[in-house]
Amino acid sequence: MTWLARRRQLRAHTEQLRSVSVPRAVAAFLVAGLVVLSAIGVVLALALRQTATTQAIRDAATLTRLEATNVVGPVLLDEALVPGPAYDALDRVVRQRVLGQQIVRVQVWDATGPIGYSDATSLGGMRLPLATGAL
Repeated sequence: MTWLARRRQLRAHTEQLRSVSVPRAVAAFLVAGLVVLSAIGVVLALALRQTATTQAIRDAATLTRLEATNVVGPVLLDEALVPGPAYDALDRVVRQRVLGQQIVRVQVWDATGPIGYSDATSLGGMRLPLATGAL
């Protein structure tokens, strides 16, 4: 390639560069940045949602274990699963100290399967399947 041909090629390339619109180039850059930022935001939102759900379930299980062990445990006697004074004491503890915004239902299963105590009195004595991993 001769020097003259090289110069013509360089001049043509320079004319192409001059014809690029600066506002169009800036707009393309902004659109590309917005697309990338949106994609990153969606991925982070999904990851955060999964993490928050996992943490909420873990916190609920911990709270349930603590309430069952420390609050209900001392009044949960065999006699508390049949109507009488022990049942009334268990019911009083559950209603005054356990039920609230975070714990909305308390059920105690008998070792043989039926519900021995429930804060919903209509469930007492029923046989309901216990969820896997339930306390």
